[in-house]
Amino acid sequence: MSVKRRKFIRTVSYLVAVCVVIAATGYASFRAKATYEAKLERLRFESLTSLCEYMHEISGGLSLLSVSAGESVAETAYYVSSRALGAKGCTLCFEPARIENINTFIEYVYDFSESYSAGEDKRKKASELSDYAEEIYYHLSDLSVAVMNGEYRMREYGSIYTAEEKAYFEDLLDYSDGRENELFTSSVSAEYGGKFLWGKHTVTLEQARNEAERLTGTLAVLWRSEDGDGEAYSLYHSDTSALISRQGGMLIKLINPVDSGEKVLNESDIVSKAKEFAVMCGYGTLTVFDTDLQTFTARVVLVPEVNGVLLLTSAVTAEVCLSSGRITYFDGENYIKNYRTDIYGGTVPDISFLLPHGASLEKSFLCLADVDGRERLCIYARCTVNGKKVEYYIDCNSYKVIKTEIKK
Repeated sequence: MSVKRRKFIRTVSYLVAVCVVIAATGYASFRAKATYEAKLERLRFESLTSLCEYMHEISGGLSLLSVSAGESVAETAYYVSSRALGAKGCTLCFEPARIENINTFIEYVYDFSESYSAGEDKRKKASELSDYAEEIYYHLSDLSVAVMNGEYRMREYGSIYTAEEKAYFEDLLDYSDGRENELFTSSVSAEYGGKFLWGKHTVTLEQARNEAERLTGTLAVLWRSEDGDGEAYSLYHSDTSALISRQGGMLIKLINPVDSGEKVLNESDIVSKAKEFAVMCGYGTLTVFDTDLQTFTARVVLVPEVNGVLLLTSAVTAEVCLSSGRITYFDGENYIKNYRTDIYGGTVPDISFLLPHGASLEKSFLCLADVDGRERLCIYARCTVNGKKVEYYIDCNSYKVIKTEIKK
């Protein structure tokens, strides 16, 4: 399979190059009549096939580094870094957020090869990165074949590529197999530096303490901080702890135990308290996805909605004391890392034919969910089946049920 893919990609790259030359010399009139989208589509396909070839070359170079063949190490490392630069250039034709994982990998490989020195740990890392590059190569190769077969059109991002108006090509472009956290641990400069914080000003430790005071009522002078140069201030006082981002001074996580008495709040009050606190923290107006009433507290899951799609991968969790209404726990880490605005949905189709016989549909909506380590655009369906609450996640393109959860 790998040999066939290599032959295909090299053939396609050659054909694309020939087409460009012919178009430049013998078909000037045809090019003059070509539409903007047709030109862009051709350019994007050329970029896709070139990126695919670069990934195969990167994989081969890293494979050589993993065995550290004597004096050739320096030359091989230079080769890998140059291939990474070429691959980086090929990604410019695609919407950045849709190729983020691949770009992160390319940047890591470039840094890794530029500073490479032979050693057992380095060889092991090179081998892991080589395998990952080959997996990306397979993914891009399959997409290239699909484009050649006429299954997809590579028009400008946001342009619908099928007559059925189901999805966008670039929703299929990004690659992830769920191993990024292990592979790229040293490549991410900001642990919580998600897009949500881009452009926000840097706050001082004193400002972070003041923000923690505003949200919890604990005097700023009482907050202590852990030493370090991380991307977040870790503050604590007694049993209370808060994580405040350096960029923007956003509350990332809060643990704030309070004394609990007799329950006085109803579910509506609880949801209001959770929403109000999220707004105080700068997260804006969020939609309630789930609530879980416990003995002394209630857990509320809030999610942002963008263009009709609920971003479940950016969920915020808050726990509310049922007697005082105080927030005892807050976690906005997923929001900060995953929030995005470049997602588009549409109307929710009729999915009744996909549900089990006798299932009672309570609610359904479009969502961005994490399925096996990848973000997937899904139709979410919450049902009652044989007296049990069941959640189905249905792929928007294939209409296949790709995840099922039974609520306890």
